Amino acid sequence: MNILFVCTGNTCRSPMAETYLRHLLARDGTEGVQVRSSGVATFDGIPATAEAKFALHAAGVGPPGHASRMLSRDLVDWADRIITMTRSHQRQVCAMFPEVGAKTCTLLSVIDQEGDIYDPMGAGSEVYIKCLDSMKPALRRLADNLRGPDRV
Repeated sequence: MNILFVCTGNTCRSPMAETYLRHLLARDGTEGVQVRSSGVATFDGIPATAEAKFALHAAGVGPPGHASRMLSRDLVDWADRIITMTRSHQRQVCAMFPEVGAKTCTLLSVIDQEGDIYDPMGAGSEVYIKCLDSMKPALRRLADNLRGPDRV
C-alpha cells in the first residue's frame, strides 16, 4: 500500500503528515506501507520548515529526512491513495490527473469530517503544533485502517 500526502509547498503539512504516519506505522509494527508527500506548487529539494521539525519533535517524533517534491505523474501512479490537506488541493490533483479521483480524498474525510487542514506557513512553532494536532485523529484512523488485512 502506497500513501501520498499532498499540500501546497511540501514543507509543512504534508511532511508532518508523512512523518507522523510513518511513526504510527512503525510503532504499531505495520509492514508493507510506503508513505511519501508532495506539493502542488513547489520546487524539488526544499527542506521541511524548522517549525514543522519542532512540532514533530514536540510530538515525540524524529525529524523528517525531507526534501520537497512537486506532484508528478510518477507519484500519482505510485500511490494507492492520495490524501490532500484541503479540498482545494483535492480539486487541483484531480484537475491535473483526472483519472485519480477515486483514490483521492482529504485528510479530514478519513474521520468523516469536512474541512481543511489550515496552512501554518509563516506562523510560529505553536501554530505548527496545533496544525499537527488537528491532523492526529485522522492519521491515527488511517494507521488503524492500514494495519489490517483489508487495508483501505
